[in-house]
Amino acid sequence: MKYIKYIGIFLLLLLVIKCFNSPEIPVNPTAGENSYRDTNTNKDADQWYVGGNLHKKNISDWKNATDANKLATCGDFIARVKKDLSITELKVKASELKDCIDEATKGTTTSDQNKVNEIGALCLLTMGY
Repeated sequence: MKYIKYIGIFLLLLLVIKCFNSPEIPVNPTAGENSYRDTNTNKDADQWYVGGNLHKKNISDWKNATDANKLATCGDFIARVKKDLSITELKVKASELKDCIDEATKGTTTSDQNKVNEIGALCLLTMGY
């Protein structure tokens, strides 16, 4: 009976990782409210979600990446699991996920070969998604 619990956790983790490995959703800034564009800010600030390329990289790459790249990557992850967020909510959640991944991998080299999407999936589970 206790193995069923572990199998369930494994399957859930596998499902979340599979979601992160699917093709990226393009952002269309002219598509309206659901495009994740906030028209109340200046042009540079509203592009925080552009340029994330760490989805399938190793944690060692994550550690060397810019905060902007980390935030954009986390924005993609959050957008995959929470489709009904405003751009402001998306940025807040992406920042929380970025902090979780940073904290989980800080001060250790044992996770450097893990994939960002694997650690991100664990953080999302920890955060209740």
